[in-house]
Amino acid sequence: MSPLRYSGRAKFFEVDIPTPVEAKRALVVAGGWDVPEQLPLNLEALNAPGGAGLIERLEKGCGFDKELPTLFVFEAVFFYCSPGACKGALVEGVLGGEHKGGVRVVLTDSLVKLGVAPRGPNQEANKAALKQRLMKDKELLRHETIWDGAVHYMDAKL
Repeated sequence: MSPLRYSGRAKFFEVDIPTPVEAKRALVVAGGWDVPEQLPLNLEALNAPGGAGLIERLEKGCGFDKELPTLFVFEAVFFYCSPGACKGALVEGVLGGEHKGGVRVVLTDSLVKLGVAPRGPNQEANKAALKQRLMKDKELLRHETIWDGAVHYMDAKL
C-alpha cells in the first residue's frame, strides 16, 4: 500500500468496497502506521440515479480538497467493475472534474470496458486508441501496454 510508504509526507485517500477497507484498516492499525483516509464505496453506486460522483463523495466523506495537487492511482480496478462504474470513476469523476491544484493520473488497468480495446503488441496503436477515447484534451506523459494492449500503464497530466 503506497500510503504506508509515504506516511506523513502526503495525504492519502483509498476507495474500495467496504470489506477490504475494513480489513486493510485493521492491518494498518496493527502495524502502527498512519491510516489513510478511507472511503468504503462500491463504484457501482456511482451509477445510482441522483447519486454523488466520486470527487463529491471524496470531498464529503474524507475531506478531499481539489485545490491541492492530486495524484489518482487506479490499479487493477476496472477488471471488476461494469462499464458504467468505470466511466463514472475515471471519465466523469477524475478526467472530467475541475481540479485547481493540478492532477496526475496513473493507471495500471484494463480499459476494455471504457471502449479502448487491445490493439495487439503495437504500442502506438494502443496509445492512439487511449488518446482518442479518453484523453482527448489531456496531456499523456507516458504510456505503454502489456499483454498485447490488455493492460495500460498511463501517466497523464490533466
